[in-house]
Formats: sequence, C-alpha cells, structure tokens
Amino acid sequence: MNKDQEHPSQNQDTPTVINKAEISEKLRIPQQVYERIVRNSFEPTYQDMKEIEGALVKEDYETVHRIAHRLKGTCGNLRLTILFAIAQEMNDIAKSNPNKERIVQLLNQFRVNFEQMKKSFE
Repeated sequence: MNKDQEHPSQNQDTPTVINKAEISEKLRIPQQVYERIVRNSFEPTYQDMKEIEGALVKEDYETVHRIAHRLKGTCGNLRLTILFAIAQEMNDIAKSNPNKERIVQLLNQFRVNFEQMKKSFE
C-alpha cells in the first residue's frame, strides 16, 4: 500500500477526498472524461454491493470474492484508494478466511465511503 492507501479500518469516519485534477493528470485523460467514467461506475457499483449482500445471505463466499475482486479492480483503476483498500480486504477475507461478520462490516464501510465519494462527483 502506498501512502494514499491507509488501512480501511482507520478510515471509516474519514471523508473521502478525491483530487480529480491530480488523478486525471496521472491517468493522462481530461478531468471531464475521468469524472464521466467514475459517474458511469455508480450503477454497476450499486449492483455489485447488492449482489454481495445476496451472496452473504447464502454464505456464497466465492461470489463475494469474485465481486469484491471486480470492485477492487474498478476502484484501483479509478485511483479511488480508500474504496480500493476496503474492496481488497473484502476480497482477501472472502478468498482465504471467510468471516461473514467482517465482510458485512467492510461492505457497510465501503457503502459509506462510496456515498461520500459519489457526492463529490455530483
């Protein structure tokens, strides 16, 4: 983890701050394009969170792992570091040592941070 990717449990009450100009510069795309790509990820992310909830009810950790892995990739590609770190931990737990209670905590944490991030793109 780099300095921008603190441990997710340390960030649950920290507002998600996105430096869109810096990220779009690093990605070498116009800021408007970056913002549009992020906004286009909102609906699929809601679907993914809903699917994880359904998989947890069935204790289907393979599905949780698959979706958390996808969220991790999306958030990493978009440089959404806090969301990336939370998705990464969810992915790792679902893959190696399934713990439903911890995954639920992480999913809730992901949702809170996602909503904060989303507000900065509206």
